[in-house]
Amino acid sequence: MRKRTRKRNNKRVKKMNFSFITDMKHAKIVFSIVLLLVIIGFFSVIFAVINIPNTTIIQGVYINDIDVSNMSKEDIKNSFNEILDEKKYNGVNITHNDQEYVLELGLLEITNNLNQILDEASKLGRSGNIIKDNFEIIKTFLFKKNYNLELQYNKENLENELNWIYNELPDKYKELDYYIEDSNLILSKPVSGIIVAKEELTSEIERYLNDYSKKEIVIELPYETKNAEEIKIADIHNDIYVEPQNAYYTDEPFKIYPEVEGVDFGVSNEEIENILNTENENNEYIIPLKITTPETTLANLSIDAFPDVLSKAEGMYDVTNYNRANNLTIAGEKLDEIVIAPGETFSYNKTLGARTIEAGYKEAAIYVGGKVVDGLGGGICQISTILYNAVLEANLEIVERKCHQFLPSYAKPGLDATVAYGSIDFQFKNNRTYPIKINTNIVAGVAEIEILGIKEDTDVEVILENKVLETIPYETEYITNTSLEEGTSRVIQGGTDGKVVEAYKITLKAGKEVSRELISFDKYDVLNEIVEENKN
Repeated sequence: MRKRTRKRNNKRVKKMNFSFITDMKHAKIVFSIVLLLVIIGFFSVIFAVINIPNTTIIQGVYINDIDVSNMSKEDIKNSFNEILDEKKYNGVNITHNDQEYVLELGLLEITNNLNQILDEASKLGRSGNIIKDNFEIIKTFLFKKNYNLELQYNKENLENELNWIYNELPDKYKELDYYIEDSNLILSKPVSGIIVAKEELTSEIERYLNDYSKKEIVIELPYETKNAEEIKIADIHNDIYVEPQNAYYTDEPFKIYPEVEGVDFGVSNEEIENILNTENENNEYIIPLKITTPETTLANLSIDAFPDVLSKAEGMYDVTNYNRANNLTIAGEKLDEIVIAPGETFSYNKTLGARTIEAGYKEAAIYVGGKVVDGLGGGICQISTILYNAVLEANLEIVERKCHQFLPSYAKPGLDATVAYGSIDFQFKNNRTYPIKINTNIVAGVAEIEILGIKEDTDVEVILENKVLETIPYETEYITNTSLEEGTSRVIQGGTDGKVVEAYKITLKAGKEVSRELISFDKYDVLNEIVEENKN
């Protein structure tokens, strides 16, 4: 009996010893876990305390795959905006057949969500919860966090810029084009050529704008080839034919309807076929028209259809420069008394016609190939510039306008309008309820243009402003001319600074600003001064 009892006691002792050891192990594990948590908590607090005063973006944050870790919001803004500004200044260089065309980016009104991204990124690791913040900081450090900028721009302005480049291409596809000038239909035959693949080109431009590692780019113009279409005389006739209609007005509501001249072919279809089959280097054909003037016009309507001056602009010119003054006078005479119906688009080139000797134009200074040379019709860009300012102040819709290559002396930067017959036009649309009329007065060194019409309740006051973003000083080039008297020199070409300019149209109602619209972003090239000298 004792022997069995002793054995049971031994087992009990062994069991108790094993339980004690197990408890000790558990205690050590618990202690280790607690100690680890204490250590983690201690270092977390230290880590948090260190990061509390840190206002920069935490480690591991990227924007468009560019590392912005440990940078301040202001530095990031400056860095990205500097790159974007440089892109705007450089533009996009588009090449085609050894020719290069620059797409101006400033006019696209480019914006992005950088501020929103920075606000979000600056909150990473700064919620106020130590554990959550430390976890966020460590996770971002280890696995990175990339934000993508969302690009926004004026798609209509891009379309206009791409159209301008397309119009400059010598091998572009030319559609059938025709317009009425005086009593003739001026027709240009369609020509086979290339059409710009706009979607592909736009995608390339967008990729460049989103790639902040690139500050400039050259894109080979993507295009497709198109064959010329067949000319259908019947379709042209249907398009141009107009029945004459007298001008008239209604009392309730008061509304003026201008006269409509009747238009028809002045020759038979067979004669037109013969005209179009004649070889023509310029690809331009003249088809006589029959114009029928209605009995009642705005001019002899029994009311004053243009009682109010909607806007007025003027500029000075040198009366001693006979040829230039002559050209300005011709341009003014062609514009004078022109009536533009509501919804109608005015074309400067179509109104003035080709600048030819037969039309009375003379040789005067123009810009060609980066230099000042004499050309037929030189000076008429001053009239288009004055008209542009009058149209802006009348708050009419600009359809087409281009700045000069060099800033002309007679215009404020960003407020000029150049023209070149057959390539660059100035166009605007009468977006008012009533017809408008252009009045010109070119005399005694002053060129004045008025826009006349009927004032409406919706009219606003317009102020034009420009902002010069950059000025590039011109340099002086010296050329030796031994025919000059020894030790003398003479300036044969004045210099003009290059400029980068934004122009704004500000509208006021009752003296208070209603809107401020960016109307152009222009770059003017440097025109160097050229001096002839004889030092011998």
